[in-house]
Amino acid sequence: IKNTLNPHWKPMKINTRRLCDNNPDAVIRIECYDWDSDGTHDLIGEFFTTLAELEQTRPGKTFALVHPKKKEKRGYRHSGEIIVDQIVVDREYTFLEYIQGGCLLNFVVGIDFTGSNGDPRDSSSLHYLGGTTPNQYTQAITAVGNDILD
Repeated sequence: IKNTLNPHWKPMKINTRRLCDNNPDAVIRIECYDWDSDGTHDLIGEFFTTLAELEQTRPGKTFALVHPKKKEKRGYRHSGEIIVDQIVVDREYTFLEYIQGGCLLNFVVGIDFTGSNGDPRDSSSLHYLGGTTPNQYTQAITAVGNDILD
């Protein structure tokens, strides 16, 4: 946000897997920069927190932005503050968590028999239907199907 000392950012959405590997106690570093048109953005400061702390944050909570090179200077407190208006953590379950929770699946397979995949009567085709060994598609479908059944 340009030309203001009191920016109000739009709400943002960050996946907790990317933010902290879904570990609510992992330390997160949040940095704030002053935007420059030439691309040489200046660090205003940073603060450290955890997802657990953020989840307990009430509207109006402030985090001091401390510049790492200035923090040792005499009388320096901070270079500004981030004020949290709102934080919402929505749980997004993984596929495995759905399965472990009892979600039932129907297994449906579709196979592309277009000409670019070769004639199913030709032994070099991925769709080859002759011989004693199942073709690569059949082997893959069987392996995945057996894994899902387990």
